[in-house]
Amino acid sequence: MAEQTLNLKRSVNAPAARPYGLSWAGASMTLYLVAVFTFLYLPILVLMLLAFNDSQMTSFPFRGFTLEWFRTLVGDDKIIDGLYNSFIVAIWATLASVVVGTLAAYALLQHRFRGRLVIAAAALLPVVVPKTVLGLAILTLTSHLNVPRTLITVIFGHVLFCLPFVIIIVGSVIVRVERDLVEAARDLGASEFSTFFKVLLPLILNGIVAGAFVAFILSFAEFNLSFFLSGREQTLPLVIFSEFRFEITPKINALAVAMVSASIAMTVAAEYFRTRRGRTGRGSA
Repeated sequence: MAEQTLNLKRSVNAPAARPYGLSWAGASMTLYLVAVFTFLYLPILVLMLLAFNDSQMTSFPFRGFTLEWFRTLVGDDKIIDGLYNSFIVAIWATLASVVVGTLAAYALLQHRFRGRLVIAAAALLPVVVPKTVLGLAILTLTSHLNVPRTLITVIFGHVLFCLPFVIIIVGSVIVRVERDLVEAARDLGASEFSTFFKVLLPLILNGIVAGAFVAFILSFAEFNLSFFLSGREQTLPLVIFSEFRFEITPKINALAVAMVSASIAMTVAAEYFRTRRGRTGRGSA
């Protein structure tokens, strides 16, 4: 009798079974997400499709499949020079941002000192400052110091722009590391140098790699800062801009396909490295 009463109470208090299929709210949210992603990615898909269109005009109808625009792209010395300059700038900006950003995140999150919050706010300020304002500020500074505009000034501007992102990404990993591990190393007599490189660095290496990929992609595609700080040597976004000013050709669509494909490849490589590091760490533990 008691068991029957208990089963009756459970059946009364149990939530009503939901009907199969999507509710109106679920269907509306699904349609909304489809509309947002269509708005974001449909222009890119159209651009990629026109890169293979056998027509001098960057418009429909689709007249046939061709790889001619990619062959033209490879033979364009201006595009190749811009690609080379972008790689040089992105590599050096990534290295500098990762080194400075990792040490800054370590100092801000693992130590307590006066003015820490002010320094943290100043380090993250380039995220909220418009890049046009940041580029004008750096240009004014270099002009007063009589520093010529070269790829070095572009690298300097890109480091300032990428640095906050590296601090945020690496810092989000550092805060998940147990402080007991770091404090135990210090209690056992390890120096600050040994504690960082032998204890903390292996634990945050995935975050450093992720920050490096983000910094490289941001620097490689940056236009505003490069526009203000570059001299005769132009990066790839500036070359694309100069091409757009005079004529829009299918060659630009082919270049867009190459850049999107490279970004996807870098994302896949970063994810593979992250999961591989995780499996290695669990296996060694």
